[in-house]
Amino acid sequence: MFDHKFAPASANIAKPLAERWSPYGLSQRPIEDTDLRALFEAARWAASSYNEQP
Repeated sequence: MFDHKFAPASANIAKPLAERWSPYGLSQRPIEDTDLRALFEAARWAASSYNEQP
C-alpha cells in the first residue's frame, strides 16, 4: 500500500503524534526545476484570498 513516511522529532513527543503519517508526505526524490517553476507560476496566477492582491 503506502510507504510510511515518518519525520524525526527533535523532542520527545506523544506516541500518536510520532506515529502519524501522510501518504502525501515528501519523498527523497528530487524535483525538476521545470516542475518547480511551473508550480510557482501556477501559484502566482492563482486567485488570492478575498481578492486582495498585494
